[in-house]
Amino acid sequence: MMAYPTKVTEVNIDEALKASLQQSTEGVTIVHCTYINFYQETVGVRIWQETVLEPDNGEDAKLLHAIGITVAPEWMFTNKYHVKFTLIFERLPSQCKWFNMVERISEQGAFTVMGIQRNESDVYRIDIQ
Repeated sequence: MMAYPTKVTEVNIDEALKASLQQSTEGVTIVHCTYINFYQETVGVRIWQETVLEPDNGEDAKLLHAIGITVAPEWMFTNKYHVKFTLIFERLPSQCKWFNMVERISEQGAFTVMGIQRNESDVYRIDIQ
């Protein structure tokens, strides 16, 4: 077997980027959402930055990132039966056993899902109707 010489290259990662990447994978609550469009008509969907997770005890977990859906005031229009998107929130308090996901807006049509049971992974799948 022939040995090939290897060259070791040092890779430097910006410390701010490294900290940001660590925060994005640790200490967060991930909610995979499926919005169900029963009528299969073209509808506008979006998520508001004011969406929070309300734990049964402790402080609300704020929305950090939205993936696969626009953030208000922008709209995303679709006629698909299912619209799937992911919301990343701050970590829930350690003593939390259940929580609500609430879009705190003054308009009709707010996304609200009540009584979500906490799990060990802090990754959830919910349907929004």
